[in-house]
Amino acid sequence: MAEVLATLIRVGELTLILAAMAGVVLLVYRTVFGFVARMTGYSLNDQTIVHKNGAVGIRFGASVLGLCIAYSGILHPSGLGFLGDIDIIAKYGLMLIPFILGSFFVNDYLILHSFSNNREVVEEQNYAVAVVEAATLIGTGYIMRCALAGWEGGFWVSVGWFIIGQIFFILIARVYCLMAKSIFEELDNHNLAAAFSFSGFILGGAIIMGHGVHGEFTSW
Repeated sequence: MAEVLATLIRVGELTLILAAMAGVVLLVYRTVFGFVARMTGYSLNDQTIVHKNGAVGIRFGASVLGLCIAYSGILHPSGLGFLGDIDIIAKYGLMLIPFILGSFFVNDYLILHSFSNNREVVEEQNYAVAVVEAATLIGTGYIMRCALAGWEGGFWVSVGWFIIGQIFFILIARVYCLMAKSIFEELDNHNLAAAFSFSGFILGGAIIMGHGVHGEFTSW
């Protein structure tokens, strides 16, 4: 009975520590996201609270969801002991923040390159563009979650999978644009049906890519 109780206490302590670390990562992300938003010309609080801009809310919420999905990929025993687990979770958890933010810029400049995402999402409250952004952010989170199952490859392997994932998004977006030639016009006209179709294509690609990179890293 004493052994069972001691095990439950250890599990409880580990759960609290992991929850606290996840809270710290989210707090850091919220701070960094707010800073990047101000650098690009808008305030997250002002847009979501004052102007009731749901498109910005989708953008931020999807980025948090993508971060949480990616973070869940490192919540497994590393075999290095308790302190080793904590070190890996802290290091890789913070590493995910620039990955998620980097996905924003890939989407803006290389996927939805025909217009300014900030103008569409912030100024015009374009939900269609926000939905496509969300697909890229959540897809990035899923790919990184699967890639981090093989964290033994190290930091640069994780960076490599992030870059490969973004290139993959760009390529499948190009393929979709060949099939739906008016997609940018439809998104510019706030067509949510077109946005969900495009987003589904991107997320489908992310699932395929994620399964391809999942597991212990051996070699490229």
